[in-house]
Amino acid sequence: MKNLDFSGRLGELRCPTLILCGEKDGANLKSARFLAGHIPGAELQVLENTGHVVNEENPRALAERLNAFYGRHRLQPGTHFPARLYGRNGRNMI
Repeated sequence: MKNLDFSGRLGELRCPTLILCGEKDGANLKSARFLAGHIPGAELQVLENTGHVVNEENPRALAERLNAFYGRHRLQPGTHFPARLYGRNGRNMI
């Protein structure tokens, strides 16, 4: 997984995308901003006073953000989010 790099294909994503990161998450904040800038329509939300382990450090804010996002992006009946990423050749990418 360490050598996988999908950054050149981020512009191909066509689904609602929420990127959450703690403001004190020095390991991932730069990457979160990169993703938000390269995925069409992506929402970046940075949680205040939160580090890397968002679900433990700020579970209430995490739940509120997720519920709001899911409320804005309800799936139509008969649709689903893909469970896997597929390459152009139809084979699993992950």
